[in-house]
Amino acid sequence: MMLSTLFKTASAFFSKNRSLALKTAAPLLLATQLHAQPAQPVLNAQFTSLDNSVVQLTDYRGKVVMVNFWATWCAPCIKEMPSMERLYQSLKGEHFEMLAINSGEPAGQIQSFLPRLPSPVSFPILMDSESAAYEVFALRGMPSTYILDHQGRLIHT
Repeated sequence: MMLSTLFKTASAFFSKNRSLALKTAAPLLLATQLHAQPAQPVLNAQFTSLDNSVVQLTDYRGKVVMVNFWATWCAPCIKEMPSMERLYQSLKGEHFEMLAINSGEPAGQIQSFLPRLPSPVSFPILMDSESAAYEVFALRGMPSTYILDHQGRLIHT
């Protein structure tokens, strides 16, 4: 999918969800269409999936990637999950990926929490149990969303 098509699809989706657009979609739309800031070097971070496989951000080259950091104790994080799922479903199969990375919590806590979400999610849930992303991404709080371009460069924070 070309970025202009991604922009149009996301725009149509978020025109119905304006409050979410301000928090989540605006960075995606700006970053993919306008390159809101100069691209930063490729981030080389790795995380663990809930089935204990290692996932690296470089695995997603060729796709625009929305990386969202969240925690089970973060009410705004939980509130935005259903809207994130709708975006994920609307762009599924395109050159887009969404990663929800839990920072600092053990796998068991995350797995027992996921069934209690307002609605199930199908996008990848990854773990950063050691909270290494705080340094790599310079996290300032949660939820935090970052956009990587198709080359894996950070284009919006």
